[in-house]
This record gives sequence, structure tokens and C-alpha cells, in this order.
Amino acid sequence: MSRKKLISTAVALILSGIFLYFAFRRIEFGRLIETFRTIQWGYAVPFVAVTWVTFYWRGWRWQKLLRGTHDLKMNDVYGPMMIGFAFNSIFPARAGEFARPLALTKKAGVPYTTGLSSVLVERIWDMLALLTAFIVCSLLIEFDDSFSYQYGDITITPALLKGIILKMTVLAGILLCGSLCMLSEGFRGLVRKVLHWLPYVPEKLKGKLIAIFEAFAMGFGGLKRPIVIAQVALDSLGIWFLTALTLWIMALGFPTIEMTVVHALVFLVVTCVMVSLPSVPGYWGVYEVGGLVALAICLPEVDENTAMSFTLFVHFLQWALVTAIGLYYAGRIHVSVKEVETKKTELPT
Repeated sequence: MSRKKLISTAVALILSGIFLYFAFRRIEFGRLIETFRTIQWGYAVPFVAVTWVTFYWRGWRWQKLLRGTHDLKMNDVYGPMMIGFAFNSIFPARAGEFARPLALTKKAGVPYTTGLSSVLVERIWDMLALLTAFIVCSLLIEFDDSFSYQYGDITITPALLKGIILKMTVLAGILLCGSLCMLSEGFRGLVRKVLHWLPYVPEKLKGKLIAIFEAFAMGFGGLKRPIVIAQVALDSLGIWFLTALTLWIMALGFPTIEMTVVHALVFLVVTCVMVSLPSVPGYWGVYEVGGLVALAICLPEVDENTAMSFTLFVHFLQWALVTAIGLYYAGRIHVSVKEVETKKTELPT
């Protein structure tokens, strides 16, 4: 393991440890266990079923993003996508983002850089959907700007969450503009000229860089038609709404939690903002703090022990589902973490 990776992994472990400590510091484990005994476990079945549908929908969206350059079947993209989620759940440094294009290359022959760029485009749409969901929550729920959630030296406020979302929005806007530029032949031609012009760079290496750029640009090909852009935008919003619906379904199994779909959307937004922070695989710690904060914001009458039991329960079910399915496909497609690490350190081709 490289020194850089060791440092990043150590930072993630420390941060997750801090968040786990503060998340559980005020939890009474006796009451937590008692809350688990009151759960109506039958609601876990529709929760898992609808959660699976959301991931299948994500695969369908990815298929559309790749359709501009590759005519793929759903079976070609679903397995690699689930491998990506599973690797993010059990390996550090977002290994899943690199495992997905590698698995897609093995499964369907799509160039690695093309698959990687399509994953980037997908993340852009997710960030834009996050912004939309936050705007909807802001219109339907009045946030108390004086609200704060204290974890030792860490103070989480609506202003802090809004600041993180604003930064994510700016980043998404920049990346979206860059994606649209990649669709322009004039822009691609300009990049080629710049790469040809690079001084002190051997011609062979210039040709290699241009080939990589062209393969990377292919990942944006699915956005060439306005109808596809509209479809992907609607898919992204639909995926997020359906994910919020799964949380609402599971909340029905907790007698003391009276959650609406809007409350579930708040929970989803806040936890997604929190998991954007560096953390251990599976986002343990930061997800739990996000869940506690979200429920404290929109359902302050829910006590912390119940909030923690709900957050832990849905987090574990989601983690177990994607990990089990992803590892199954990793075995079928023969994708290993060693290959992923090798691909990350190599110049992609």
C-alpha cells in the first residue's frame, strides 16, 4: 500500500471513529436494544424489495448514459454497477468508482476510460438531484436556522449543511458545463491541439494522451440528444424520490416514528451530505450522525435511541443488500480489489 493511500485511509478511519464516538456517546444501549425489539420486521421485506428497484433503476440510467457509444443490455451494466457499490461498501478510497468501469470492460468490452467518464456524469446528475431534493425540502419544511446539533467540538447546523450543498452545487454546475463542452467537436478539437502542442513531450506520449482523451470523451456521448438529457434528469429525480419512499416504508415499522415522505427526503439529503465526507468503507459513523441530525431537524419529538435504531437498521439493510449482490457479480465477472488498485495506478487505456 502506498504512503498516500495509507494516509488517506488513516484519515478516513480517524474521522469515522470520531463520528461513531459522538453518534453513540449519548445512546443508552439498553433502550436501543429495547427499541429494536419493538420493530415490526415485516416492513423490512418491502424496504429491501423497493431498494433493489432503485438500484435496478440506476442501472437503467447508466445504460442510457452509455447508449451514445455502446448499445448495451441491462445485464451488461447491472452487474458492474453493483460491483461498484459493493466495493465502496467494503474497501477504502471509493474503490467502487474504479471497480465499475473495470467490470464493465470485462463484461461488455467498453473502454475503461469511457466507463469511468460515464460514472462521473452519473455523479453529476446525482448531485443535481440532491440540490433539487434540498430545494423541495426547504419549500415544504421550515428549517429553524437556530437549530444546532452538538457533538463535542463538532457543531452541525442547517447553515453548515446548506454550505456543503452549495459547494456540491457549484461543483456539479462546473462538471455539467464541462460535460456539455465534451460534446462539442470544437472543444475536443481545441484539446487535441493543446495536447499536440505540449512542449518537451514525446510524440508517442502525445498520441497516447490524445487516445485517452478521446476514450474519456466517449463517456459523455449519451448526452448528445436533448431527449436523453431529459430522460436522465427525470430518472435521477425518480431514483431519489423512490429511495426516500423506501425510508418512509421502513419508518412504518417503528411505532414511535411518524415520518412522512418529505421527512424521509430530508433524512436522505442529510445522510447523503454526510457520506460525502471522508469515511471508512460503508460510510459507518458519518451516516449515523447524518441520520440523527436529520431526525432531530424534522422530527424533534423522536428520542435519540429510537433515531439511532432506525438509522442503524436502514443503513445495515442497504449495506447488506448492495454488498451481497455486488460480491456475487464480482465473483461471476472475476473482478478483484488487486486489479482495481492496479488499474488506478496505471495510465488508463
